[in-house]
Amino acid sequence: MNSTVPTVASFRFLGTTISQDLKWDTHIDATIKKAQQRLYFLRQLRKFNLPQELLIHFYSAVI
Repeated sequence: MNSTVPTVASFRFLGTTISQDLKWDTHIDATIKKAQQRLYFLRQLRKFNLPQELLIHFYSAVI
């Protein structure tokens, strides 16, 4: 029962990144990066002249 808990700079809990200093910077940076990756993929899909309806479904499901 006498175990130590390791110290970490940040961790994810229920979809939220909690940093050691309890600031939102880490969570916001991770969220922005995730959104940029998905928008990049959506832009790549547009290059294939897919129907707009399909792109809207992708947007609704992923972003």
